[in-house]
Amino acid sequence: MANAKFTINGNASSNRGYDTTAASSLVLQLETLPALDVYRCQYSQVTKTKNAPDLTIPNGGEPATPAGTLTITGVPSGVHAWKLRCVVNNGVDARGNVVPEYTFERIVAIRSGGLRKIITGETGEYDATYGWPEAYNEYLTTAGIVGADVNLANAWSQPQTFAGVTASSVTVTGNVNAVGDLTVAGVAEVSTLEVTGGITVPRPAASPIEKFTFRTEHQTGTNASLNLQVMTGVTSSADSGYLDIATGPSTSANSGWVSIHSGNANGGTSGNIIIYPGNGAVVGNIALNGEPSSYQGMQRGIFVGNSVAIPTGNPTGGGFLFAQAGALRWRGTSGTVTTIAPAEPHCPTCGRDFVTQHVNGDDELSLCLCCMVDTLEDAGIDVGRFAFVRNLGT
Repeated sequence: MANAKFTINGNASSNRGYDTTAASSLVLQLETLPALDVYRCQYSQVTKTKNAPDLTIPNGGEPATPAGTLTITGVPSGVHAWKLRCVVNNGVDARGNVVPEYTFERIVAIRSGGLRKIITGETGEYDATYGWPEAYNEYLTTAGIVGADVNLANAWSQPQTFAGVTASSVTVTGNVNAVGDLTVAGVAEVSTLEVTGGITVPRPAASPIEKFTFRTEHQTGTNASLNLQVMTGVTSSADSGYLDIATGPSTSANSGWVSIHSGNANGGTSGNIIIYPGNGAVVGNIALNGEPSSYQGMQRGIFVGNSVAIPTGNPTGGGFLFAQAGALRWRGTSGTVTTIAPAEPHCPTCGRDFVTQHVNGDDELSLCLCCMVDTLEDAGIDVGRFAFVRNLGT
């Protein structure tokens, strides 16, 4: 029996909706062939979304033969949708009675970020099972409003913008997995993006460079400078408050770069960089260049790990601070290396490490403070005037 079901680029009519792209072609053809009981077939654009350009349908919508193909070329660019209708035998039987099967409609859409627009009056022309509400459900899922993961690694090919409104925020309770851009555009300064799951930016296989940026807007003459705050939980449990900032595992020459710098403002307390543990931290130590196997009871202190290689040249505009064999050393612009906190060498006379050491090229001066005090005392000098605490044992 004749019917008006038609394919789009070979896509079966049972799929109803068809996703296309700008500048593409749409080849329409009756699905039931050879359609010997169809004497006329006509395609038309019934309706469209707001501001969508019309499709260019050739030959008044009629193919050369009823069972032949009709090609619509040059689909307009933009995020739009069109409802296409196929009518066979003018929609009526030989007695002039309307036959529902002689009319069939499908929706063609261009998506953005995995989402499509809904056409006014749409029922099941895109999704015969769930109808137009499914398009809205896709939006709810994508925006994370219903608590599902925002997982668009395949569909998120264009920048996505979530815009906050006055005194509100954009909240994502799942994860954000994106290949494109995520932009949070808060209208008011109180607008925020809160992700209680996680944000994952996978590296595109075809792209050698990947960059993920958290950034607030630039300060202007009329707005207040906005802050960027990355914080972990506030609970006092053993594993809470863990924040891990790490670069990728690449072994290329310039990989693993982490830069922390302040802004360019020149007033007040701007430009300060402060690193400190939480108010309730029991230990609260800071470790540089690695973490010790044990803090040995230290609380709110700083550990400096040994350098793998010490500097062989002189710095410019500053100095090098490094640990070597447990001693803290400083190399200045003239090349002098001063041992600030000794660990080695030990004095060959008394065996203690109460030593000051200064090295510049082949010149070196190492002084044992203990032996110097003993020698001065043996010479009759009152060392108590400057060695006011002297508890060295035997």
